[in-house]
Amino acid sequence: MKLFFKKLLFVAAIITSTANFVEAKTIAIIFAMEEEAQPTIEAFGLQEDSTCLDNIKKTFPDLTMKIYKNQPINGSQIILSVNGKDHRFDNVDRVGTIHATINTGIIIAKFHPDVVISAGTAGGRGEKGAEIGKVYLINKTMFHDRRIPAGPDYVAYGTNKTKHETENIAQELGLPVATLSTGDSLDKANEDIKIIEDNGATVKDMEGAAVAEVCKLTENVSFIGLKAITDIFDSNEPVGEQFWANLCHAREQLTSKLCDLVDYLSKN
Repeated sequence: MKLFFKKLLFVAAIITSTANFVEAKTIAIIFAMEEEAQPTIEAFGLQEDSTCLDNIKKTFPDLTMKIYKNQPINGSQIILSVNGKDHRFDNVDRVGTIHATINTGIIIAKFHPDVVISAGTAGGRGEKGAEIGKVYLINKTMFHDRRIPAGPDYVAYGTNKTKHETENIAQELGLPVATLSTGDSLDKANEDIKIIEDNGATVKDMEGAAVAEVCKLTENVSFIGLKAITDIFDSNEPVGEQFWANLCHAREQLTSKLCDLVDYLSKN
């Protein structure tokens, strides 16, 4: 039975997406950073496919995405991709919405997955109960730095609040759910924080809503967001220092929950 994606219902400028996660035969996992992805690659025994992007690289020779695959587990194929490094700099990952969009679009076009998981680390809002290492299943995505004050429709388009049906998965796996707000900066600009707070978001990252937007352009690819907290962005500690200090712990927690999620998707 094919996994299907139901969309539509525009209510107060919120788009609602619902999905029936039945027999997901091809599961794509999108990461921004290699450091985030490595424990998952090892947990699933994935191997890099260094040639599958050769044709695309004829047009985009600077594309540095990496793709990893497995032997099917319970009949499910796992495709894991990372955005890649920007070789103009010293060990800098191509984080942010641009390369997350490129990554997701290529994966969907080439592998036709049933479900795309935006996995990775994120900031958390302490006053909403976020803690270092806590892993959230995302039930709504939005943008906090696409400010387009050119009328109500452009404002709604910029924020792009989208609901995702996660209740069954959350109950089955015992995961907390939260709204994820995405922007292209790691720091906490006052105007960004105000939008995050006004919309009740708990989790803040640099890719998730962009991945969800690409999935929404299709009719049969479902989106799931899974994010582990590395920093408390409403605290007084610098978010960059928190991120590096807590990355290893957060990615371990993420890998554990990601394994549970893939197992659930492959059996249900």
